[in-house]
Amino acid sequence: MKKYDTSQKEKIDTLLASLPPNQHLSVQACINAAKAKSKKGRRYTKQWMFECILMRMKGPALYRKKQQDDILPLPSPRTIQRYLKKMKPAYGFNRVTFELLAQKAESMPADERHGSLLLDEMKLTEGIYYDKDTMMVEGLINMDRHTPECDKNKTGDHSLVIMFQPFKEIWLQSVAALLTRGAAEGKKPLEQYPYITEQGDDEDSPQRT
Repeated sequence: MKKYDTSQKEKIDTLLASLPPNQHLSVQACINAAKAKSKKGRRYTKQWMFECILMRMKGPALYRKKQQDDILPLPSPRTIQRYLKKMKPAYGFNRVTFELLAQKAESMPADERHGSLLLDEMKLTEGIYYDKDTMMVEGLINMDRHTPECDKNKTGDHSLVIMFQPFKEIWLQSVAALLTRGAAEGKKPLEQYPYITEQGDDEDSPQRT
């Protein structure tokens, strides 16, 4: 029996290896779900949970149907919400983002690590509020270490997002979000470039152009 189990596992592993990465991830999630005694006993990998969060954000109605009809072993919307609450978006640069990009780059061919930095800006509703979890006042101008001393107590009404996009892939990853008052001056985005390149100096990090 053990020989049979080992043989079957090797055959399944061989078939999985021939699938595209995302299909491999989905099938593996189905296999893991089949091992659980009940839906409440399911455990999800970080990568699968990340994909589930993206699916939930892009199509809540379709996500609910897939989850309710057991088309895929998806965590409940309540579980997704718990994970989202743990994510603390903030203005400035997040070191964790660069660390995750470096981890992702480890599995990417060297020629696929090259990409460009993109800028996008939007108008926001001006206002401030107190975050009881972080005990910080949000809504004030925040350009990370380039925030002028005279502007630190002023409210912001524009957000400048800096993103990385690989040349050979279609995904985008924001690496910074800056809160400014009025449209950011032309030189402000350029001031952030040296800091971004400092974070990407690791040889495994995505290469910017």
